[in-house]
Amino acid sequence: MYFYLKGTISSIYNERIILEVNNIGYSMLVTRSQKYKVGENKQMYIYEHIHDDEHYLVGFDNLEEKRTFLYLISVSGLGPKTAIGMLKVASGEEIFNAIASSNVSFLRKLPGVGSKGAEQIILDLRSRLVGRKSKPTCYNDAVLTLKEMGYKKKQIDEVLSNINDPTLGVDELVKLALARLVNWYVQNSG
Repeated sequence: MYFYLKGTISSIYNERIILEVNNIGYSMLVTRSQKYKVGENKQMYIYEHIHDDEHYLVGFDNLEEKRTFLYLISVSGLGPKTAIGMLKVASGEEIFNAIASSNVSFLRKLPGVGSKGAEQIILDLRSRLVGRKSKPTCYNDAVLTLKEMGYKKKQIDEVLSNINDPTLGVDELVKLALARLVNWYVQNSG
């Protein structure tokens, strides 16, 4: 298995780059192809995917992104292309914070992840994120509190999906969500 490749980016197309190493071009999927430049010398950390009729490389700028990817594909039912899609729109830190704080709303917003997928990600990975600050029931308790106050689930999810701080307690989270809900109603009532 490959760990990394060093070479020059010879072309970029769609969500792939071609990394030329010793006159061999390696095509690899990347999370954000627009951040690369043709002619740039690069070291890419590699994941090689081989499954039935699929065989491709996935390239990462750094080990943190690769580590996040490997955690994600360890989740039951979550494949490499979904993990890549998630990393296109959220950093590893944002994803880990959402998992540590059981923020289903945030995870559900990511491409290819529905409610069941978000719950499965939390179920499979939260216990493996030992050492991170985590208040796993805060988001769930905040949802229940806001529902009891009469807010609709859709508005609650929308507001909480944009709050991804595992250090917040339930009271702090509810206060912040209430401020955002009030703003939401002011903006949408005119």
